[in-house]
Amino acid sequence: MMKRGPNDRFLPSNYVFPGGAVEEQDSYTGYSESGIYPGVTIRVERENLLLHLSAGIREVFEESGILLARDSNGLFPESDESQFNTYREQVFRGILKFSDLLKNYGLTPDFRGLHYLERWITPVFLPIRYDTRFFAAMCPENQHVSHDGDELVETLWINPREALRIHKDGEMKMVLPTSQTLQFLSSFASADELFAYLKQKERNSPLKNF
Repeated sequence: MMKRGPNDRFLPSNYVFPGGAVEEQDSYTGYSESGIYPGVTIRVERENLLLHLSAGIREVFEESGILLARDSNGLFPESDESQFNTYREQVFRGILKFSDLLKNYGLTPDFRGLHYLERWITPVFLPIRYDTRFFAAMCPENQHVSHDGDELVETLWINPREALRIHKDGEMKMVLPTSQTLQFLSSFASADELFAYLKQKERNSPLKNF
């Protein structure tokens, strides 16, 4: 969980998951996508899927420092507290394209590591709206995680059940999509159990549209 700043225009002081908006740079190509969500067969829908997967990987890197990309040996790069901070800010400011960063390090986005959870669209009467997809991914063990210090001011690793308990006590502010996602996650005893369920679901009921 990450906490948004008190002066943010959108969801101030709310606890959220890393994420953000799709950008033009997320439409880059050149990576193999065979075998990813085979149920999505219409070209425009596959392009939309890849766009959101790319945006998710980039936004998680910008906001938390987690780099969901693998090298030619299939390994995640190691990172310490400062290694990628300069690149994170450059990507966030638009000085450096995320795809160029990956290319410089010989990395490929770990599209297969992201598993679709659900889609949330805000009601029409709200002043700030979003149409967002939620994904789950396993955090690499060899990477340092930290908030960006700009949009996000706190990082918190916490059990979903504990987060819900604190939220119900009024001490963790969050919107319905976040609390409902935590409710879903809390039904699993471990991350391994969660991902086993998601992978089995993808095999039994391939995503038909996105």
